[in-house]
Amino acid sequence: MTNFKYKTVAIYNDETFYDDGKKLVGYKYADTDFVKANKYCSNCDHHNGYCCFDCEQHQVRLEYKKVRYTDNCEWVVPK
Repeated sequence: MTNFKYKTVAIYNDETFYDDGKKLVGYKYADTDFVKANKYCSNCDHHNGYCCFDCEQHQVRLEYKKVRYTDNCEWVVPK
């Protein structure tokens, strides 16, 4: 019989985010499912559900007061 030795490995799902090249510690992805296209905006396409960045940014910043937009174009909030 073979004698196996097991190695304990710590596995965690910790994302690393950067803003202007600086590492953000203690952040998680922000939920942006609530963002809707503005039918009065000439850049949004509310028929196809496309929301322009200006409208997205406005809605996200209203929902989350301490939101950050990362170097990888992702919205994150403090944990």
